Amino acid sequence: MKVHELIEILQTMPRNAAVVVRGYEDGVNKVNHVAKCCIKPKEIGFPYDKNNPVAWYYGEYDITAEQGEQAVFVGSSRDDMQD
Repeated sequence: MKVHELIEILQTMPRNAAVVVRGYEDGVNKVNHVAKCCIKPKEIGFPYDKNNPVAWYYGEYDITAEQGEQAVFVGSSRDDMQD
């Protein structure tokens, strides 16, 4: 999803609605952190590499300090973005 696509969807939502993300085990958390970042695909295991399988619950991308694809991080705390 690109930023412009998200904006179009959000424009159809009630202006005072809470924005939430899935909780770690159960439930949801309110979003309270949004930041620009760069991402790069993980080097192995996606979508699935039988020689180097990666657990399904790991993200497909890593946040990188190097150049990468521009992205917007949305999380429920600043700690969400830490490695």
